[in-house]
Amino acid sequence: MTLTTLNNQNWRRFHDAEADVIRPGATVHCVDDAVSIINLCRNRPDVTKFKATGSHWALSTATLSDDEFIELSWPGNDDVPRHTGFDIDLLNLINDDLLEFLAAHPPESPAKLTSDPCLRQGPQNSFVVHIKAGTKVYQAYSLLDSPTVQTDLARRLNDRLEGGPNAGAFDGPWAFDTMGGAGGQTVFGALTTGTHGGDYRQRPMSDSVLAVHLITDGGAHYWIEPGANFLEFQLTDDQKLIDTYDNLVPGVSFEIIRDSDIFNSVVVGGGRFGVVASLVLRVVPQYSLHEHRRLDQWLQVKQQLTAGNLHHVFDSVHFAGAAADQIQDMATFHERFKELVQANRFLQIAVNLSPDHNNDRLCGVTQRWFYPQTGPEATDPANNLRGRVERGTVDVAGKVAPYEPPDDTSKSGGNTTFISRACSDANFVAGALRAVAAEIDQIVADGAVPATGIAVAALGIGAGAVALTIASLCAALVVLSLLLKGLAEIIEAVGDA
Repeated sequence: MTLTTLNNQNWRRFHDAEADVIRPGATVHCVDDAVSIINLCRNRPDVTKFKATGSHWALSTATLSDDEFIELSWPGNDDVPRHTGFDIDLLNLINDDLLEFLAAHPPESPAKLTSDPCLRQGPQNSFVVHIKAGTKVYQAYSLLDSPTVQTDLARRLNDRLEGGPNAGAFDGPWAFDTMGGAGGQTVFGALTTGTHGGDYRQRPMSDSVLAVHLITDGGAHYWIEPGANFLEFQLTDDQKLIDTYDNLVPGVSFEIIRDSDIFNSVVVGGGRFGVVASLVLRVVPQYSLHEHRRLDQWLQVKQQLTAGNLHHVFDSVHFAGAAADQIQDMATFHERFKELVQANRFLQIAVNLSPDHNNDRLCGVTQRWFYPQTGPEATDPANNLRGRVERGTVDVAGKVAPYEPPDDTSKSGGNTTFISRACSDANFVAGALRAVAAEIDQIVADGAVPATGIAVAALGIGAGAVALTIASLCAALVVLSLLLKGLAEIIEAVGDA
């Protein structure tokens, strides 16, 4: 058991400004195993209420505890336990029938994939991993990215295949069916709040969950699975579960539940049933995605959406602009991306609510397809798989890394720092105002105008303006920054996003 309690902590959400302390002087219990959570819940004082939290990414105040917090992944810099990484190896829990099926039906390696593995249900082309509930998305990616997933279950299955044509089939790397682009939230925190994403051909990420280990008030804990799952086999063996969990903490009740209603309620329960200590997830051989984004007019896109096929009109590649430009764009695209023979799996239509000069609205259409990792566009010039850096590491999780789609030579597909900062605020409008104020503050501090930025356009000052010009404007810029920050505070206080 590892438990560290921190007292008098200024508890805040990820998106809150440094000065915005949501719960000052909080007591947080940082844990790294189920035993610690069970003992906390068993010994909870009657007058004290607990709530489990992960990365503090939720925008809602529903994540706040009335009293103290059980921290599964404390986001501070303190050297404390964190409940992350692989949990008890599934080799110790798995049902023998499922083990035999996996050994007899090994998955394809990522290098041999020719179609999207996420569009298939059932036990074929699958693996299962057991992770602790405080594991963040980027940490899960790091575990799954390993060329050899070091679990006893993977090793046992590979031992069964050694010397045959499918040797090493369970090495990995692996991937989720669908997952958000930001890496800072916990996997369970994302799925338990109903996150679904834009992969409209896939089920939501919560449907990749096969089991949870739930700890309730008083310390009683439960292994919960659905009555039936899409693997078509019972996931675990009762006796193995009892051997592993029944005496985890002596004198505390443990029970196995296989009921779809209870399981679904807990998985997308927002923490209402207790503390989910760990979860089992189905994963598939890792795959690449091609992202295609074009800027269009909303009226044009709207006509396509109402033509009868609804969003399926975008199953094929969407091109925009004048007819001649579309023809050229189409020719270039098909010449460069011959491997894209799959149906589109993702759709995002982002509409600018401010009309342009034609009284229409600009509209960005983003699509994604399965792309083989052996394809020429799957790797960058440094021979790294595209997207691994952008999707989240310990350095960039929770931030938007610069990303240029490989077919976008105009750089229009990049994520702007301004939008990134605005979206990082719980209130977008307040975040946008603070982002402009921050750029103005930087101009004052540097004594020069940057080459790009939203403040440059707002102020109408030429990039690289001489220090004398800035000095003459300095007082006015400082006042403007203060006004913007004050307006952001007012908007946020009103609570109208």
